[in-house]
Formats: sequence, structure tokens, C-alpha cells
Amino acid sequence: MTDEKSDKREKSAPVREAKGAAQEAIGKLLGDDQAVRDGRERQRDAAKQQDAEAPKTGARNTDTNNPKQEQE
Repeated sequence: MTDEKSDKREKSAPVREAKGAAQEAIGKLLGDDQAVRDGRERQRDAAKQQDAEAPKTGARNTDTNNPKQEQE
């Protein structure tokens, strides 16, 4: 489902993270465990890229949409 050439061209970590989340969601809807794993892996790789770039560009975007996270 993933195209290796498109992954090399994508430089924006937030875009890669969003695509990984979409791939994971589609995999869940279709019952495709491999797509779910691939989506999660893409998200982890994007987060690592953001962490590596954080000293260069400022803080990493830590805004999450986690409903289980406690609000203060």
C-alpha cells in the first residue's frame, strides 16, 4: 500500500504523521492488521524526525487529540 518513492519525497514530519494516522484508521476499518502496523510505524518515524528537527526549528508540536488525556 505504501510507495517507497513517495516516502522519500515527503519531508514534512507532520504530513507523514497524518498520513500514517489515516493509513492506520483505514486499516482498522478494513480489518487489515498490516496496514494498521504500517500506519503506526509511519507515525513513529515521523515523530522521531520531528524530535530530531526540534533543535533546528524550535519545539516539536505536542498538541494531541487524545480524549483520554486529562484536562487541567
